[in-house]
Amino acid sequence: MPVSLKNYLKKLIRKTKENKSRLSFFLEYYYFILLFFKKQNKKNNSNKKIAAIVLSWKRPKNLPFVIYGLKKQSCIDKIIILHNHPSKRWIPRCKNIFFEENHGCIIRHKYAAEIEGFDYFLFSDDDLMLKHDVSKVILNAINLYGEESMYGFFGQKLNLKSTKPYSQGTPINSISRDFVDIIKGRLHIISKEGIKEMTNSNLDTPALLSEDDIRANIILQMKFNKANILLPLHKNPIDLQKKHALERRKNHLLLRDEAILDGIKMGWSPIRP
Repeated sequence: MPVSLKNYLKKLIRKTKENKSRLSFFLEYYYFILLFFKKQNKKNNSNKKIAAIVLSWKRPKNLPFVIYGLKKQSCIDKIIILHNHPSKRWIPRCKNIFFEENHGCIIRHKYAAEIEGFDYFLFSDDDLMLKHDVSKVILNAINLYGEESMYGFFGQKLNLKSTKPYSQGTPINSISRDFVDIIKGRLHIISKEGIKEMTNSNLDTPALLSEDDIRANIILQMKFNKANILLPLHKNPIDLQKKHALERRKNHLLLRDEAILDGIKMGWSPIRP
């Protein structure tokens, strides 16, 4: 048994002895073991190469569930986990990259810019598990709208008449394909071409660097003049532990409002077909 697996099991056993939830323990252990044998579902013949990048920070116990859901996705060719400090949970059958410090959310887009061989990147937070293969929905949208749009399953319609355009906007999940002002970073898809544009952009205000998903939306729309595509979500993913979620932090919505206003000052307005 690998040393890392031994250490992992020891920690789980110790947590159980400390009166942690036994159900949570066994589920986490069960999915972790399954990942040693779970191969990537590759049933489609798409010529699009897609890498999934998962950002981990202080919720590493969610990773077995997140990765198991991603392995169901037949459009994904490779799964990469970026472990911001203090995340140290090694996950089998994935590429694990460990950082000695917390680089924040923006590290996921920076890393995607550095690697070659992929046409698109699917970015996932560590607080949701996809229950079903949604590859057909993703590939159909990509084939229809191309590499200049940003895609995702969670969106926000802005209230542009307000001084708080994001926080007084409307969250939206769609059951049919739709257009939306902001694709939320919780699960979003960007082409390699879009990643290159983001790397070359100078939209680097403190708020935009903090809210990297808003930055991505603004940069791509300013460059390509294409709408964001909200993908239909017929069956909701499983919400995992949300402790340490950025959305629960004080002033988080104020930062997102500031990021939107920064974009507007720089000449951006949402594309609404």
